[in-house]
Amino acid sequence: MAAINDYVKIAVAENKAVPEDKKSLFVSSAPNGGERLGKCPRCGNNVTETPKAFSCVNRECKFCFWKDSKFWTVKKKKLPKAVVIALLNDGRVFMQGLVSEKTGKTYNAAIILDDKGEGYPGFTMEFEKK
Repeated sequence: MAAINDYVKIAVAENKAVPEDKKSLFVSSAPNGGERLGKCPRCGNNVTETPKAFSCVNRECKFCFWKDSKFWTVKKKKLPKAVVIALLNDGRVFMQGLVSEKTGKTYNAAIILDDKGEGYPGFTMEFEKK
């Protein structure tokens, strides 16, 4: 046990710094420096951007918008920071040029945050009346 204890102490002492290629995995060193985009609708903590998602800094909360979510990819849209900010602040955002998965035609709609408080949040849509 003493040898294991010594090994762990040495390993921790030698590996205190995060390697440069892994820094983006941590919110504090993520792109934009963990810029606050809005408040988490579940727990009130900050929502920040990481390489793969926009998520609550409180990992136990699990509130997260995945950048490659099927909701966005089937509509041929990226999830930009401006849309995330609007969803967090207003609960909705109007988007143009969404692509129908069935027909391939484009349409416009309001995307509405539909968070049930557990799991990942979902979205509903209100379609533009013609």
